Amino acid sequence: MLMEILRCISEVTTDEKSNDELRDTISIEYRIKSMLLDNLRHTSDETKKVSNDKLMDLIYKKLKGRRYLVVMDDIWSSEVWDLMTRIFPDDNNGSRIILTSRQEEVANHADPDSNPHEVNLLNSDNSWKLLREKVFGVEQACPPELQYIGVEIAQRCRGLPLALLVVAGYLSKISRTRVSWEHFAISVSNVVTNESDICLGMLAMSYNYLPDHLKPCFLYMGVFPEDSNVNIVRLISLWISEGFLSDELEGRDYFEDLVSRNLVMVRSRSFSGEAKTCGVHDLIRDLILKEAEKEKFLQVTKPSEEKLRHAHRYSFHSRDQAAFWKLSNIIRTLNFFEGFKKLSKQIPLLVSFKLLRVLAILKVTFQRFPLEITKLVQLRYLQFTCYDHIHWSVSELYNLQTFILGYEVAGLLPPTIPVEIWQMRNLRHLHIGDFFSFPIPSNKLQNLQELSCLALTSCTSELFSAIPNLKKLQIVGNYLMEMKREHLNSLSCLKELEILKYRDDGIQPSRIPSMYALPTSLKRLTLCFTSLPWEDMANIVKLPNLEVLKIKDNGFLGDVWKLNDEEIFNQLKFLLISWTGLKHWEASSVNFPKLQRLFLKRCMNLEEIPQDFGEICTLESIELHDCSISAAKSGKDIKEEQESMGNECLCVLIYNHP
Repeated sequence: MLMEILRCISEVTTDEKSNDELRDTISIEYRIKSMLLDNLRHTSDETKKVSNDKLMDLIYKKLKGRRYLVVMDDIWSSEVWDLMTRIFPDDNNGSRIILTSRQEEVANHADPDSNPHEVNLLNSDNSWKLLREKVFGVEQACPPELQYIGVEIAQRCRGLPLALLVVAGYLSKISRTRVSWEHFAISVSNVVTNESDICLGMLAMSYNYLPDHLKPCFLYMGVFPEDSNVNIVRLISLWISEGFLSDELEGRDYFEDLVSRNLVMVRSRSFSGEAKTCGVHDLIRDLILKEAEKEKFLQVTKPSEEKLRHAHRYSFHSRDQAAFWKLSNIIRTLNFFEGFKKLSKQIPLLVSFKLLRVLAILKVTFQRFPLEITKLVQLRYLQFTCYDHIHWSVSELYNLQTFILGYEVAGLLPPTIPVEIWQMRNLRHLHIGDFFSFPIPSNKLQNLQELSCLALTSCTSELFSAIPNLKKLQIVGNYLMEMKREHLNSLSCLKELEILKYRDDGIQPSRIPSMYALPTSLKRLTLCFTSLPWEDMANIVKLPNLEVLKIKDNGFLGDVWKLNDEEIFNQLKFLLISWTGLKHWEASSVNFPKLQRLFLKRCMNLEEIPQDFGEICTLESIELHDCSISAAKSGKDIKEEQESMGNECLCVLIYNHP
């Protein structure tokens, strides 16, 4: 590689142009240092005698004092960047080095003070533009009869330029008739993935250069059906259950690493910027399934598929599971995304999979609690839906870490968790679809971090003292459960709690306690149907770490919310108020010094947004959905006032239905 650079520089320096006009683009493709040495070995005998340091010195001297533009394409590591930059002198004469990389870490290392330009997937218009220009050229127009089908073909490439180029190559070789293009449109995905090794070959390099600890996490994305929006919390729980990593923080790091390598796409984010759901491009998924099958990591079965290849994990994406009866009893993971076709026959068969760690059964509801599952003592992750109560024998799953149960029990009183739950000391996440009562503690669940949906009446100091490391809690009440002060005060026992969601259906204002204590560790609080008086904000404003506050569906009742100068939400960054009768809101920038986003929805009585909010220096956006005309006008007034003062950063968005 160094000899190639030296040759290019030699050609440039013999040009008759002046230094100021001298330009050249040097395209360099690097992988690792061994490739550089490999290239040197294939040069002449004389070149082989020249050391790397000598070659670097020659290139440096050739460029010294000259102005240059170098493009270094597809750099894979910071080490390569550090190596190559040694040969480029910095004479402060306008010379530039442009690099591209599939890894964000490399770009940040090359220039820590700048924001790398991220190349996103192309939208529909740009996809068609690229495809059209590659097929017909820049100057030649596309025939009108091919326009519609051409746009459809471009859309099926899902915005990936590499796929568009491959498809353009095939379209250039077939007749330019509507019939030919329509026939081709049916098999676009096959052309991209099966008939051409270009795309998968290029993408496979990204997989091959993954560190060993990331490869199983990446391949695991193949478990989910095509175009799935995968919940990242669930994904990390699955990774932990499979033994790929040890805890949630490590899982977040692994996930962000895959995102920075452009292998996994974030589909949605929370206000704080934390990824909520993710997915992969269709081509990436094809690569995953190909590599997963080759390594016997995973098999995704298709409808009526009789051929069964050995794998450690199986994922069924249809109700027709002909291959199920041929599964090896040493498999580790079973996912049924469309339920069972023959429930009564297949459930007893599950008992034979003694080594099963992950079992997820979706889109089917068991009439009775499946006792067969409780024999799978190696289970770490279990998910299904049931009409029946939880059987005490679930406690025999002593390795279980995540239990997600979609409950469908009709009745006014909440179902009760069996007391044997306290024996499941490895439990991290417990999610019950309907609200439930927790039994009186007989032990401690030190590892429990997430709990939903807990009945209000179970909120006692005794319970919360037995689950001291809980980080996320969802509470549900109904009109039979009076909210008492002790219910809310008991939450203060949860010293690690960061996220609290509370929904209470039918509480009357007269039955609400006036004073209570919430855990100071709270970062996110959501109140829905709680009908609290606005005066109770005095309890919430005291939370020193609160960053997100969501008030939904009459979470607070009353016409007036008045804040004095001493009531300050010191860390609040996001405030949502929806479906409330609030009319007068008296506050100032002093009360919300770090607010970044204000989101108002269905606040039909609100007369105006406090005008002083424009003075909040951190405020980035105000968003109103179906609010009063006067509230919308006050939002516009705030924006106009800030623009007149030179503040162009505040964004005000108003969405009101006519």
